[in-house]
Amino acid sequence: MVEGRESVVIEKLSARDAITTYHRLGGRLPLHATTGGLILLAHAEQKIRDAFLAAPLRAYTPYTPTEPDMVRRLLAA
Repeated sequence: MVEGRESVVIEKLSARDAITTYHRLGGRLPLHATTGGLILLAHAEQKIRDAFLAAPLRAYTPYTPTEPDMVRRLLAA
């Protein structure tokens, strides 16, 4: 679920042998810095993506995409 500039974890499903992720239900994650967030952005309306990418994007790691063009390429892929 998207709320503002974040995704909200409402359910966690994983396979028996999946890599363990540590997200708590109700937790919030930045849309541009997580695979789940990027998926939500990729399927959002164009005006929502444009509004999201118009604001500065925070770097959480050295690998966080912070340039709008890079995020657009990720969303297109």
